[in-house]
Formats: sequence, C-alpha cells, structure tokens
Amino acid sequence: MEESVVVCELPNEHIYAFEGMVRSENIGRPLPLGPENLLLRGSSLRNTKEVLGLVMYTGHETKELMNINQSRYKQSRLEKQTNRSVFIIIGFLAILTSVASTYNVLWQ
Repeated sequence: MEESVVVCELPNEHIYAFEGMVRSENIGRPLPLGPENLLLRGSSLRNTKEVLGLVMYTGHETKELMNINQSRYKQSRLEKQTNRSVFIIIGFLAILTSVASTYNVLWQ
C-alpha cells in the first residue's frame, strides 16, 4: 500500500496563497502544492474526467471563514443627522422639564 504525507501551512485568511507539498513513496520526490492546486469551498470543476482530492481544513479553519472581517456598523449621513436631531430634542425637553418643575416648586 502506498503511503503519502502532506505537509502544508497552518490555516490562515490569505485566500490566494497556499504553500505545501506531497511526499509519496512511488513518486520519489516531493510535489509542490500551490494556489493553483487549491479549491476553495463552493468552487466547481468542469470538463474534468477525474480528480484526486484531499480535505485540509474544515469548520472555522477554512480560508473563507477566517477571511471574514468584522466590519463596523455603517450609517448614512441622514441617519447621523437624525440621531443628532433626536439628541438635541431630548436635551431641550430635559432642560424645559427641569425649568418648568423648578418654577412649579417655587410657585407652590
């Protein structure tokens, strides 16, 4: 039975980079693996009679999941202006309520 060993880089977020090699008894020399030998999740092969595949990383260690950046919440200019207006109105109402309650206490 033929024994093969695959040596490759640790999981990372670089989608277009991959380095590794396959060592096999019947080949005799190591075969390099690069980005052209890599199929990412969701890829499809066409016009290919046969393929020898090996799954390297799964779950949260896939390049796609590691490449997702946590982006900050994006706001439009209108949302920012509306938020600013709401805070101004709340502040004005707080001041108006404080003044009215102070006058009410003094009046009583």
